[in-house]
Amino acid sequence: MAALAATAGLTDFLGEPRVRALRAAWHHMIGNIVAVLAEIVNLWQRLEQGDAFVVPTGLVVSAGVTLLLLYNGWRGWEMVYRGRVGVAD
Repeated sequence: MAALAATAGLTDFLGEPRVRALRAAWHHMIGNIVAVLAEIVNLWQRLEQGDAFVVPTGLVVSAGVTLLLLYNGWRGWEMVYRGRVGVAD
């Protein structure tokens, strides 16, 4: 699902100069890339190390990604409601 969302978001980001001008759009994009990469590493380590990775390292990574996704959601909200991205006047 992250790849599908990234495709739609990247299309908006690259296709509209007004979106690229928004600081929130950059934070949203970079934050989501970091979150997906962190979860890929988290999954890879979980598969490599098994249950030993889950506590505490896996939980810390997951908690960090959760906080990052909350931030990214706030920045996405800011793009729509303050930046008027995707909103017809």
